[in-house]
Amino acid sequence: MPIFLATGTICFLVMLFVTFWYTDLINSPNAKFACLALSPTVLFSCLMSIYRGYYQGLSNMIPTAISEIIEAISKVVFGLGFANLFMRISMSEFAAKGTVFGKICSSCEIAENEALPIAAMGAIFGITLGSFLGFLFLLIRHKKVGDGITSQDLAFSPIPMKAKHMIKSLVKIAVPIAFGALIMNLGGLVDTIIIRRQLYKIMNDFSQPLLKMYGDNIPQDKIVSQEVHSFISGCLGYVSSIVMLVPGVIQMLGISALPAVTKAWTLKNFLRLEKSIKIIIKITTIFVVPAGVGLFTFGHSILNLFYSNTRTSEVNIASGIMTTMSIATIFTAMSVSVCSMLQAIGKVKLTMLLICIGTVIKIIVNYILVGIPTINIKGAGIGSFFCYSFVFFCGLYFLFKECRINIKTSISIFLKPTCASVFSAFLCSTIYKNIEPILSKNNSTIFVLFSFVIIYISLLFFFGIINFQNLKKIKDKI
Repeated sequence: MPIFLATGTICFLVMLFVTFWYTDLINSPNAKFACLALSPTVLFSCLMSIYRGYYQGLSNMIPTAISEIIEAISKVVFGLGFANLFMRISMSEFAAKGTVFGKICSSCEIAENEALPIAAMGAIFGITLGSFLGFLFLLIRHKKVGDGITSQDLAFSPIPMKAKHMIKSLVKIAVPIAFGALIMNLGGLVDTIIIRRQLYKIMNDFSQPLLKMYGDNIPQDKIVSQEVHSFISGCLGYVSSIVMLVPGVIQMLGISALPAVTKAWTLKNFLRLEKSIKIIIKITTIFVVPAGVGLFTFGHSILNLFYSNTRTSEVNIASGIMTTMSIATIFTAMSVSVCSMLQAIGKVKLTMLLICIGTVIKIIVNYILVGIPTINIKGAGIGSFFCYSFVFFCGLYFLFKECRINIKTSISIFLKPTCASVFSAFLCSTIYKNIEPILSKNNSTIFVLFSFVIIYISLLFFFGIINFQNLKKIKDKI
């Protein structure tokens, strides 16, 4: 508890004080309100990790799952609620006095732009409140329900490690993992800075090719206020919020797989280890590949489904980013699963090294490609592709090598779901072209996505990728 509390508090304070420097560095001073609202989340996330990690170590995923549901629902409800509340307050003030938070605005459009940073702060505060409620649930549950360990279990348990040795062991394992995560997050931070600064540089030196490329999709007020770089980089957020759902789900699978893989590795039961690893990779592939292929094929339609009513310009720009990001998310999710298994067999430093190299690759590629006016923000997806494909392929090679698994016998694990996904996407794309003139765009998208899932699942059974007997055995094998 003291280690996590101290770490969370220090990181919270660092984020609090670095916010003003960071927002100036990326030429987005209005973002400071959202960053300040987000900073307490670091502390609450560290506190949640104490209980989540403890119960996961006991192979009890229920507390983690419930806390994540509470966290997710709270983010949506309170985030949207606060954002809507602040926008209403701002626009009511403008209607009554012609000002927004005391600043005179000459038009409704300018008033909305002035209100957006505060509304964004409200939305982000929903995240902070969600993390706090998730922690509060875990704390209360632990006090009221406990961990299920009885006094008899404790009486017959092995003699615990001394606190000094326990801390040393924890640091030895946790530091490389934490350092790898820190490098990835710092890499993401540097990546964000590079993307925004490169776009800012393009607008200063080569604005015409960029403006010509996006045409009327860039609002005139963004050009006048010199915030085109913020507007375009913001479009990346529309894509990220969708594509990052895939690795987010797979991350939970990776965490749940750690005890089984670690147990087989510790016992040196390589037959069981191979079965467990192949099942995990198979399940990951079955979920990840169709998600990436589906986003690649129907990316524009999916973005339209969520944002078209109010964000048509952003959707048009984001659709171009989705093309590369959808493929990148396949390797992002697969690398999460592979890295989890590498950590499970004790290859923590190797995982950290792969992540570090991948992050450097991503930064270099993004710096080069985003700086090219004809590529600009689309280069971010290409950078992610090179980063995570490197981590995945190298990680898979070392995982198979250490666990004595023949790569050639595992090719079908990836090949069959890929073929099923591509065929499903091709078939549904044809269906969409025929029904779109009849139904509305959104209804056509919903129908096609539903059809995609049905066709893909049918092909999984047809190709023998899964069967009912496999589904019954998966839990026991893992």
